[in-house]
Amino acid sequence: MMLKFSLILPVYNVERFLPDCLDSLYCQNISEEEYEIICVIDGSPDNSAQVVRSYMAKHHNIKLIEQPNSGVGVARNRGFCEASGKYVWFIDPDDMIASNCLGKIFQLMEMHNADIFEFAYSTCGENEKFVPHEIGFEADGENRAGSSGSGCLSVCLSDYLRKNRIKFNPQLHYGEDYLWAFQTKYRDHRSLYTHAKLYIYRQRTNSAMHIASREKTEKHLQDSLLLFDIYQQEYERCEKEKMPTSALINIRHRRQLCLDSALWCLMKLKLPHRELLRRLKDLKQKGYYPYRPMFWNLGLTSVLGPLKLRLLKLLFPFEPYYLLVCAAYRILAK
Repeated sequence: MMLKFSLILPVYNVERFLPDCLDSLYCQNISEEEYEIICVIDGSPDNSAQVVRSYMAKHHNIKLIEQPNSGVGVARNRGFCEASGKYVWFIDPDDMIASNCLGKIFQLMEMHNADIFEFAYSTCGENEKFVPHEIGFEADGENRAGSSGSGCLSVCLSDYLRKNRIKFNPQLHYGEDYLWAFQTKYRDHRSLYTHAKLYIYRQRTNSAMHIASREKTEKHLQDSLLLFDIYQQEYERCEKEKMPTSALINIRHRRQLCLDSALWCLMKLKLPHRELLRRLKDLKQKGYYPYRPMFWNLGLTSVLGPLKLRLLKLLFPFEPYYLLVCAAYRILAK
C-alpha cells in the first residue's frame, strides 16, 4: 500500500501538549498503513520521548528519532530525510490538526496534480484539550499569490521539495518558516488552497517566540541580517527563472522588512549611545543601512504589526530620528 503522508514533528519540551497533537493525528479518515508520524526529539530535556514511546506501543506507524539539540530547522530536515510519504506535512507538536482531513487533502491533491495544498488556521488556548471536530472543505482556488509565512500551513509533494532542494535553513532561529514558505511558493509549481481552518495553533505564553532576553534579541537581529542576504540570493534566482515582476517586488519588500526587524531589535538592546553609533556604522559599512522608507506597507493589514507601530518605524532609515527613538526607548524601558 502506498504511503500517502509523512507527518513530521520537531519535538522539544512539549510533554504537556504532545498527547493532544498525536491524538489529532490519529483522528483521521485513512488507515495507519497509509501514513507515518515521524517525531524528532531535538535534545528535549523533558519526557517527550517517553510520550512518543507510549504511542509506539499502541500504533505501528509512529517513529522516534533522537538527536542532540540542534534547532527546529535541523529537526524538520532530519525528519524529512527519513520520510517515505508521497506528501509531507510539518506539524508543531504543541498544535493540532482538524479531524478527518487527510483523506480529503490527498483526494484533492491527486485530482489536481498539485505540488502544494494550503489552508487556514484557528487558535486555541494554552490549556485547551483536543476535541474531535471535522471540517468539510473543498479546494477554493489554485495558485494563490503570496505565501503563508508558516511551514505548518501547507502540505507539499515530497518529490517537489526534493527536486527543488527546499529545506529549512539550519542557521536561522527566527524567520526560518517565513523563508521556507516563500521558497516553496516562489518557483514553478501548481498549488491549491482552501479557506478552511485545518490547522489549530496553540497560543502559549512561554513558547520560544514569546520569551524575550538580550541573547535572543541579539540572535533575532543577526538572523534578520542573514535573511536579508538570503533574499538577495532568492532575488537573483527568481530573475534567472524569469519569475513575474510581482515576485521580485515581494522579495524587495521582504529585504526591507528584514532591515526593519534588525533595527527594531537593535533598539530593544538599549545600548549606550556610543555603542549604538558604532553598531550603526558597522551596518552602514556592510550595506545594510540606511534603506528606503517602507511607505508601501502602511495600508496593509497582516502580520506586519499594528499601524501605529509601522508609523513609528517608518522613519527608521533616517539616522537622527532613529537615534532619538532609541534614546526615548532607553528612558521608558528603565
